[in-house]
Amino acid sequence: MASHYILCYLFLLTFMTIQVAQSTRRVERQATGTGGYPTYSSIPGGLSFSCFARIPGYYADTEADCQVWHWCHPDGQIYSFLCPGQTRFNQIYRACDWHYNVDCPASPDFYNINEDLHKIPVPSNGDNETQNTLMLPKT
Repeated sequence: MASHYILCYLFLLTFMTIQVAQSTRRVERQATGTGGYPTYSSIPGGLSFSCFARIPGYYADTEADCQVWHWCHPDGQIYSFLCPGQTRFNQIYRACDWHYNVDCPASPDFYNINEDLHKIPVPSNGDNETQNTLMLPKT
């Protein structure tokens, strides 16, 4: 009977050791960049993104798996940037975000969000002075 408990204990111990080892390997894979996200240490050369015929704004580069993003300046210049490791450029928020929050292939569907950068806010009640006036406490 005691040998039965020892055998069960050894089986359980072996199973737990295997689970811990697999979990450790999964974490190591994610930490070293093989966890399904880009791991560029610099902006790769030869990217085909262009600001031609685009309004000024911020654009995810799907060719670089959205780890690279571009700022199309109003004068037509392009400035490219790299999101830190394990992050991608989230086109919806125009910011680097955790890779699992970003649907990179869908980014071009949201390029038009840059139009918001060029809108002039319209006062809601037409009274510009009251909306833009800072009210200081009376002394």
